[in-house]
Amino acid sequence: MSRIAPARADSEDPRVAKLIREIEGSGPVWNVTRTLANSPPVLRIFRAFATELPKTGLSPADREAIDLQMAVLNGCHYCVPAHIKLARDTGLAEGDIKAIVEGGEVSDARGRLIQELTLALVETKGKLPDDAFDGFVERGVKPTLMIEIIAEIAHCTLTNYTNRLAQTDFDDFLAGVSV
Repeated sequence: MSRIAPARADSEDPRVAKLIREIEGSGPVWNVTRTLANSPPVLRIFRAFATELPKTGLSPADREAIDLQMAVLNGCHYCVPAHIKLARDTGLAEGDIKAIVEGGEVSDARGRLIQELTLALVETKGKLPDDAFDGFVERGVKPTLMIEIIAEIAHCTLTNYTNRLAQTDFDDFLAGVSV
């Protein structure tokens, strides 16, 4: 059972109730979204990530690979199966999904480069040494893409930490999702 109850449309807080009604109007609402809705400003930040990150130079599969990598690194019980499901939905190769979950490398060169950069950014908390920064640039990574990967990391940190704190319950459609 969640430590922080997911917000509902009948919430006593009219701001929360309004936000839940708005997002329910666009389809199923995941428990992580309902949990974030306990703070309307934070839910709006989450929704801004969801609106703006698809406009970056990262493909949907790139983004899901990063999201799954972050869920694994952060030990998020909720986000690992959620991003396995979403990664499959984007067409990320099953072998790459398994590799990420098991701490291995993805199969294609671009995916490995993004994975390597994500891990380096997390490990250094963004403070890549000059030689590492230059090495990524020499391998074709533009600084813009580096910043976009950081934004994806920030999005994941918000949801991973919230789910771990709240002990968010699984949505029914996540039951049994694994590699």
